[in-house]
Amino acid sequence: MAKKYGFTRSTKVRTHSVQEVMTNDNAEIRVDTRVDTDAKVAHNKPDILIVDKMRKEIIIIEVGITNFDLLSVVENEKLRNYDLLANELGLIHKCMTKIILYVMTNFHKKYLKELDVLPT
Repeated sequence: MAKKYGFTRSTKVRTHSVQEVMTNDNAEIRVDTRVDTDAKVAHNKPDILIVDKMRKEIIIIEVGITNFDLLSVVENEKLRNYDLLANELGLIHKCMTKIILYVMTNFHKKYLKELDVLPT
């Protein structure tokens, strides 16, 4: 995702560290940080939050791990949890918001396609 928005990354896994906030002219990416809103929101710490400055869009990415039997339950729970945050951020920043779930199952390729990320 970082590469898509023009951020550089380290090719050495041992020396790479995840920064909480990365910002450039194209986007701001926040990883596991609280998001301030005007209203009190219980679920205000998404796994990844992307503010796409070029498209004027906020993307909330929530990652989960489950088995196939509980897939729809986990998807619905995460969508419900972050719906209020997405609505608040849309009102504050006057932009579109999108919640993308990435639930690690045998069907994770569906989520990669939704994130517009090609497997490497």
